Amino acid sequence: MAQSSRPIADLMQTDTLVEGCSRLSEQVETYNKALIASLREASNTGWDFVGRLSRCRDPFEAGRVCDEWLGAQHALMLGEGRRLSELFLALCDTGLGAPIPRTARGPAPAERPDRAAAAAE
Repeated sequence: MAQSSRPIADLMQTDTLVEGCSRLSEQVETYNKALIASLREASNTGWDFVGRLSRCRDPFEAGRVCDEWLGAQHALMLGEGRRLSELFLALCDTGLGAPIPRTARGPAPAERPDRAAAAAE
């Protein structure tokens, strides 16, 4: 059995990164599905509105249909906007952007021998 030349800490960081990417992928899929469902609902309600409006015979009836539709759309847009915003914010908070501890990154630029020699001159 061949041993890996990478230290255990590097492997654990890779596992953490893979888990984070997997979680991000799931969140993107959830967001995309919610967005498509929202667009589908908006399209369906729009076509229903056009159908109802085309059957109106006088301006007062058309005004009532428009008022009902606008009220329903207002509530729908608020709910969908809030839900999609929460999903998007969850997407931004995946933890992949968390700072990596210095021990995992290597020495700071000032701690590198080539930089320390140049700074001393």
